[in-house]
Amino acid sequence: MKTWLALPGALGLLCAITGGLQEAAVCGQTPSQNQPAGSSGKLLYQEVVVAQKSACRVQGLDSRFDLRYSVLSSLNSNERNNGGLDVAQKIEAAKLLQADGATQALFSDLLRKLTGTTFTMRFDPGRELVRFEEAKDRPQAAGRPAVGQALLLASLIDQDGWKELAQYSFFQPHKPLRPGTRWEQSITHSWGFLGNWTGHVSFKYTGQQGELQRFPYTFKLTYVPPKADAHAVPFSISRASFKHGEAGGTIYFDPGKGRVSRVEERFHVKGQMSIEVLGQGLPVELAEEQSFRVRLLDSDPRLQRAIEAGRPGFQPGRESPGPQAKKQQEPKAEAETD
Repeated sequence: MKTWLALPGALGLLCAITGGLQEAAVCGQTPSQNQPAGSSGKLLYQEVVVAQKSACRVQGLDSRFDLRYSVLSSLNSNERNNGGLDVAQKIEAAKLLQADGATQALFSDLLRKLTGTTFTMRFDPGRELVRFEEAKDRPQAAGRPAVGQALLLASLIDQDGWKELAQYSFFQPHKPLRPGTRWEQSITHSWGFLGNWTGHVSFKYTGQQGELQRFPYTFKLTYVPPKADAHAVPFSISRASFKHGEAGGTIYFDPGKGRVSRVEERFHVKGQMSIEVLGQGLPVELAEEQSFRVRLLDSDPRLQRAIEAGRPGFQPGRESPGPQAKKQQEPKAEAETD
């Protein structure tokens, strides 16, 4: 079996020499209060919050930055006759929660273009992902590798990352289920022009916590450097070595609803590489701490937040809340996603 891993570089790796923090507004469309047109399946919402802390050193110059953003999707699923599942995913909204001044505009634009993207996927009866297709015209949410005052390697969730999130969202426990039960799955993930990661993930059932069943998992991965001239970037990588530190997370499964309630994951990576630009070699040191949280919800969380903020008729994407309404809404929104 094979699964996918959302790693820094796939969900984003950025080194830039700058400072300051800013916020961007929600980029979204009207909430899908009903089933998507032409479908009659079960509708869920997937809320993903990604956080990254990165450090980079190029020619002795250090830079650090924090990035946080959220993506909300609707997931419409239809069960097939053989017990498999067909799912249509649509990104309903994306929000930049934190970025530095120099990259805020870049990430705001990428998230804005991400809104409205659709994916289709198929799971076998055991809920293993067997097919995943994305819209051909989806904007490639990737930054521009560049060399100068800083090395900029920015991207958002790539295809392998979306596959991993889909696999987690429709995770089903192995049965019979007993505390201490363990199993493994192989992993493969492209890290773009930085190479690949391969290895396995180990799952364990540790019992029930309240109404939810806990499934901690850990990664054991090996970094594979890129092949020469494998990607069109303005430099070549002559040497690269990366290792991960803390790597793993926990899936919380709701047996009453028969589905995942939430997922939490952390991944720390550190390493060095040498790049060549116009015949000149440059040493680069990279380190990143990344985490993400996924929540599966029965209703659009934006509608509930609007109701709690005293604006039951508010529809994101059609009406912009005033400053006072935004002040009332933001603390609750942060509490919901953090």
